[in-house]
Amino acid sequence: IDLAGDGGAHLLSVLGGALTPWIGVEPSFVRFAPDSFWRGETHRLCDRSAGVHRLLVELKRAGVEQVVLVSAVASHAEPHRLWPADTSIRGRIGDALVASEAAALQDALAVAGSTFVAVHTVRPVHNPLGPFDFGGAYDRASDRWCPMVELLERGYEDAHRQFIDPVIGASGERFASTVEEWQLDDPPDEADS
Repeated sequence: IDLAGDGGAHLLSVLGGALTPWIGVEPSFVRFAPDSFWRGETHRLCDRSAGVHRLLVELKRAGVEQVVLVSAVASHAEPHRLWPADTSIRGRIGDALVASEAAALQDALAVAGSTFVAVHTVRPVHNPLGPFDFGGAYDRASDRWCPMVELLERGYEDAHRQFIDPVIGASGERFASTVEEWQLDDPPDEADS
């Protein structure tokens, strides 16, 4: 769906579908115009963890060489801790979503590493919040309550630490040398301007 063109009328439906989990929730519906490619059909839209692989395939077809992949899935840098499982329906569906997303992300990153020139990932080392913890959650690892606002702040810090400082900050050295070369040249005469 080209949201920049005629598909722009479906923007809210697409966003609703992106925020709709694939399990335990009624999907979002979008009805296409009779004169569109889909000829008036109604389609169900929902988030799909395997969609990350398909997105990377589409990016490669479009000629993209570098990818910045942002995910809330923790990178599991330390051994798993065994906590008592959340036996509520919300907890079980959340665990299934996180496990599915982690597996799909790991598979997509394995393929992307050999497909693109560079793949930069921005993801937390530890994420105490599940997919449905909008009001925050108790983090057993740190023995404290973690609100959603804190997760957003940590995501911003992670993006700077993992991507902006090492990648964009490092490329700034080239800009500095270009500016120095320009400053060494003779300044233009005022009569020439």
